[in-house]
Amino acid sequence: MHNLFVDEILKCDNEILAFFPGQSKEEITTKAMQFRRQGMFDTAIGDVVMRVCAQLLRLPIVVVTSLNSLLCVPFIPDNPLSSRPLYVAYHYYGAGQYDSTRSLGKKTL
Repeated sequence: MHNLFVDEILKCDNEILAFFPGQSKEEITTKAMQFRRQGMFDTAIGDVVMRVCAQLLRLPIVVVTSLNSLLCVPFIPDNPLSSRPLYVAYHYYGAGQYDSTRSLGKKTL
């Protein structure tokens, strides 16, 4: 999922570019390539994680926050496979975000 996310960022479509105001495609590409490394996190790239994951999975994702002013943030993909969302809970700790994905290697089903 981590690599699919980076691949999607590298497409640099207009919706993705809107998350990076004032940054060139070259800057976004450089940051996205760095994001492929385990443990790398960049706020500008990380802020779009749930939006891109909703698109890749074609499932709605609802982020439940610990902020009283914003209890949840829905991300609805184009052409979802289901109306039933995935729920992801974040709590504010340190920077408030982290890289929660880990490569498991190639798996065959």
